Amino acid sequence: MTGKILRLEITPLEALSFRYSGEFSPVARGPAVLGQTLLMPLPSTLLGALSYIACTTMSRTTNGSILENYKVVCSFMKTTDVYIRGPYLIINDNIYLLLDNLLIKLLDKINENTVRAYIRLKIAELEGMKEKVNELRRLFDKMIVPVQFLGIGLKPEVKVVYREAPGLLYLAEFVDYLSLLSERVGKSIVNSVSINYDIVLRDSSITTN
Repeated sequence: MTGKILRLEITPLEALSFRYSGEFSPVARGPAVLGQTLLMPLPSTLLGALSYIACTTMSRTTNGSILENYKVVCSFMKTTDVYIRGPYLIINDNIYLLLDNLLIKLLDKINENTVRAYIRLKIAELEGMKEKVNELRRLFDKMIVPVQFLGIGLKPEVKVVYREAPGLLYLAEFVDYLSLLSERVGKSIVNSVSINYDIVLRDSSITTN
């Protein structure tokens, strides 16, 4: 069986929000609602994006299910077996994984000492040992923390903020990878960062076009 790996690179141009599923409108959920973000899009989110491209290109539609999206992507890529591997970050040509929100540089494999430090960190968090948590976090290259922005939900007919009915303030989380630029990760100053996935095709009839 032959195979082919395609790397999909997402270069952030601004702060991004990879929202959890569910309604987040302040009108629907009440005041001071928080729209949380994942640190990276799920593989299923990427599959949906690939399915959209495939459907647009081939003039097809799906019912939006993961299975149907998978089938149309396989058809588009002329294979019967495709899977998505990732996500991971590439910072200055180095590969990093996110373990929770901690950046870990990936060499051939994750260092055993890194795994032990992470386990000790999680235990310290569970036991509420703040000083120990801060000490252990310094062993990692960087910690990615979402930023929050305050928003005001306006009704369609109301354009002036002070005339809005009370209780429509909301918070939205974003992850800002561009904030890493010009900062130091490990021993190097960051000059490039991207989110990456591997799209692995495994089939004897794969084309190279």
